[in-house]
Amino acid sequence: KDNLLNDLPRTIRKMRTTFAFFTPSTASLLDPQDVPSMQQVVLGGEPVSQQLIEQWSSHVRLTIVCGPTEAMIAVVAREVKDTITPGMNLGHPFGSTRIFVMDEH
Repeated sequence: KDNLLNDLPRTIRKMRTTFAFFTPSTASLLDPQDVPSMQQVVLGGEPVSQQLIEQWSSHVRLTIVCGPTEAMIAVVAREVKDTITPGMNLGHPFGSTRIFVMDEH
């Protein structure tokens, strides 16, 4: 338990973790080089910076997910295969959902 809380990269290596869902804040604390077993990372719950995308996308299959509230973690997803503009390119809605992106009007 202490290693999980105090040394996440070590725990990921020890467990040979290949998939993780991180908030961008958590992912920014990790170096992809320190978690070589990681194959896929999903980022959600907060805005994702271009710097974080660049940090992770060449090391893992990277997916960004977005949702409307704290109670619904994700309703759209986009696998990152190229450079994206932060706040744009939300991705596609999950199979049973529809999305409407609206402005203040």
